Amino acid sequence: MTPPPPADGTTSTTETPPPPTPVSADPTPPASTAQHTATPDNAAPTTTTATQATTTSGAASPATTTRHTTTPDGTTPTTTTADAAAPTTTTATQSATTRGSASTTSTAPHTTTADSARPTADTAQHTATADAARPTATTATHSTTTSSGASTAGTAQHTATADAARPTATTTTHSATTSGGASTADMAQHTATADSARPTATTTTVTQSATTRGGASTAGTARLFAAADGGNSKTDVVLGDSDGRILARVTGPTTSPHVLGLPAAVAQLAELVAQARAAAALPASVELDRLSVYVAGADLPFEVEQLNAAVGGLGLAGVTVVDNDLFALLRAGTSAPDAVGVVCGAGINAAGRRADGATSRFPALGPLSGDWGGGRHLASMALYHACRAEDGRGPATALADAVCRHFGRPTVEAVAIALHLGELPPARLDELSKVLFTVAATGDEVASRVVRRLADEIEALVRVAATRLDLLDRPYTVVLGGGVLTARHPQLHDDVVARIAAMSPEASVTVLSSPPVAGAALLALDALHDGVCPAAVEAVVRKTLPL
Repeated sequence: MTPPPPADGTTSTTETPPPPTPVSADPTPPASTAQHTATPDNAAPTTTTATQATTTSGAASPATTTRHTTTPDGTTPTTTTADAAAPTTTTATQSATTRGSASTTSTAPHTTTADSARPTADTAQHTATADAARPTATTATHSTTTSSGASTAGTAQHTATADAARPTATTTTHSATTSGGASTADMAQHTATADSARPTATTTTVTQSATTRGGASTAGTARLFAAADGGNSKTDVVLGDSDGRILARVTGPTTSPHVLGLPAAVAQLAELVAQARAAAALPASVELDRLSVYVAGADLPFEVEQLNAAVGGLGLAGVTVVDNDLFALLRAGTSAPDAVGVVCGAGINAAGRRADGATSRFPALGPLSGDWGGGRHLASMALYHACRAEDGRGPATALADAVCRHFGRPTVEAVAIALHLGELPPARLDELSKVLFTVAATGDEVASRVVRRLADEIEALVRVAATRLDLLDRPYTVVLGGGVLTARHPQLHDDVVARIAAMSPEASVTVLSSPPVAGAALLALDALHDGVCPAAVEAVVRKTLPL
């Protein structure tokens, strides 16, 4: 039942790589103004003004003007209107004192209306509407004082809508103070949609500002990129800048051309990138410098060429690169230029890279290309041996009882029939991969033999990839990824590590600790930084995108 070892076949590819303004403090303290308008009817409002002094440390005292407009009957200064279609806005501006520089202002707009269908806000504006065509945005702004310069505003926005076909965005922004002057903003955004007819992309945006030693934010000079990791079941897209700040992260359906076909896969990718731009509040006029896409299904050279032509033709960025998702996993696992990665999730595959840009890969067409292993294959082997043990065609194994217990069926044959008839969903077969490792850990010979066979395959993949790249006797890193390998089953993990050490004494082995989309982002950053992403920038990405 053991297919032949993987067929050799290598393809070398190389890739050649292809903003907000710094904040400065205004030396002149501006005036702080608070205005309130109330007009319950068409009567002309009257205005009263009071002025008081505000003192800054080491600077002149600016005038503070408070203006109140009241109606002839002396009602309290709040904003109300009987016009349901045109709410009135009041703005409160408060001055903040800095230590040795100018005061700054924070502005909080509040809107109230007499329309009983729309709520009125007190301290932060929150507007809800049943208008299925137009979501309503709300904003609250708070100032933050810096240690020696100007403060910036943090903004919290909340949008609600009953439109089932349009996503609703929520944005939270917090200001951060820099060590020498201006502060920058951190943003967290979430997008959801009630459209049940289309797959919903979950958006989580976490923006982290970088502090410069001189005081101002570096955002004004940073270049922008988007990066995608597209697996067989889902796609992760991030949008960030060359300083390593992740401005948006979107998770959506698969973009694999093997699953969707090329046109639908490309269209789905374009939609996810658009959602990431929206989540990052990126204006349409701002172009991405680079788009790096790594997807399952980019296995053969002509498939990679087709994807590059199709995605590049969308004009989503100045430079577009598309390749197999294994290269994103490999970069997520290590920054070492010489490396081999093995993924064992639902399927199994491997790829390698060398410092000069040379790569090694396999067709990864399953049994058609001599592949053996992967979680789905292991699960099938568990059921295979359990069936043969039960009816006497194979050796006895504890897998038979374990399979029956797992599915709550009286016999292994009953399990097989239930899967065949659809009484058990076919996807549940994959659960037997973990059952296999559990039984093997007890010392069961049949289950242990399957685990050893998988270790053989992993060793062979590493050996062939490293040999093609002339790395076998040199220092290089082996990255282990995918659910089966990141689980670190001792019987498999320890065996694989020992085999690699014996085969390549100078090689090191690491298990993936960052998501593949982090690797896609780091590959984009490598290109934006002339081939090598700075260690400090890489650290920011890894901290923001943990596994």
